[in-house]
Amino acid sequence: MMLNFYLLVLFFIVANLILDNDSDSDGMAFALPSGGGGLMGGGGKKEDKEPEIKPITVLNYGGNKTVIEAPDPIPPDPFFASFERQQTRKTDQAEFANWENNLANYQKDIGNIQAGRSGWDDFKTNLTSRLNRGIVSYDQAVSEVDNYVGKYDLTASNLTGPGADPRQYWEKWDKDAEQFNPTYTAEEFAAIDKTPTAWSDAGSDWETFTPDTFKSSLSDLYYGTGGGTTGGTGGGTTGGTGGILYNKNVTGATNAFKNLWGRDADQDELAEIQDYFSGAPTASVSDWQTTEMNSLDYKQEFNRSYLNNYYDTQYGDNIRDADGNRTDDYKFDYGGNLLPSYTDGEEGKTNLANLTGITVGDFSSGSFTGTPEEIQQHLTNINQTRDYLFKSGLTNLQGTIDKEIQTLKNEGTKEITKIAKEGDIYQSLVGSFNFS
Repeated sequence: MMLNFYLLVLFFIVANLILDNDSDSDGMAFALPSGGGGLMGGGGKKEDKEPEIKPITVLNYGGNKTVIEAPDPIPPDPFFASFERQQTRKTDQAEFANWENNLANYQKDIGNIQAGRSGWDDFKTNLTSRLNRGIVSYDQAVSEVDNYVGKYDLTASNLTGPGADPRQYWEKWDKDAEQFNPTYTAEEFAAIDKTPTAWSDAGSDWETFTPDTFKSSLSDLYYGTGGGTTGGTGGGTTGGTGGILYNKNVTGATNAFKNLWGRDADQDELAEIQDYFSGAPTASVSDWQTTEMNSLDYKQEFNRSYLNNYYDTQYGDNIRDADGNRTDDYKFDYGGNLLPSYTDGEEGKTNLANLTGITVGDFSSGSFTGTPEEIQQHLTNINQTRDYLFKSGLTNLQGTIDKEIQTLKNEGTKEITKIAKEGDIYQSLVGSFNFS
């Protein structure tokens, strides 16, 4: 509304100047009534009170000219200034509350880091012990390291603080001096200042801290120090020795060897087991068992028929050739000293052959080498020869006994006949005498 009023006034001033320049009389000018009516001087009463315009008459070229005096400036509103200062105080207090919250989080982060650092050595000792005893696997141990470092933020060498205490910038209104002054003096602010000390690891061991150093020591402990595809300080492609996994696998494979072969591994076989896990540091005992059971030696030893296994049990180990392959021949010891012998040695053997017409084979060596069928036939021959010799001996003994008995019978018959004859003679002699 005020803008429209001033535009209207400007219009009449321009029009009045034009008329003054063109008029031949003393001049004619338009004057606005002080009441704020219309162009014709009339008009009703306005609801809003307009500022009072004071006309000033100025002599111009022998005529009168009307100009408009600017209204007095509006005085400042004291309520608005007070409201503005109140809002500023609320903003300051909100910013300080937010700053205190950031300060609390900052101090909490520092406390968390300090707690983690103070317990780092104990954590490493405990984890190393549990890995040594097999309570945790290597992967679990590495995961625990990552979790610990992340939980305590051990790699944070520098933390961003909340900044300086914002109360040092606060101001309050001085009514007397009608100006803003600092809320706190330097001494007052120093007594309440909460600005934290900047956090930094500069110059300490934690400045260059990395969990990879401890992880590397765990790798050496688990995989050995000779290197490996997964761990070890050597960084090579072959496995390390002396690590937890290596020792565990060698021990496990040694026990598995006994289960597979039914005997303990000799020095050469143990060396082969050690070489296997040196070359394959991440292999398991099951991997070794699979490799062993697929070997030619194992297949020749165990992947055979039931009958072949029976022969191994019956006649002992299978004879192998120069290349170590089975020949399916066996050496069977039957004990030659257990066979019947001849009293007269070779002469007795010859006498037996002369008497019976049978030549007995030579079984004096006490062993025989051949296939299971040949061994079985040889054993049959031995058994039959044994029976023959025993029967021959018994038959010879029985013949001797019968001969002796018959001799005794013959001698007895002779004696009886002789006695009977002599009795007859005595009887004849007695009968020749007459005693009546």
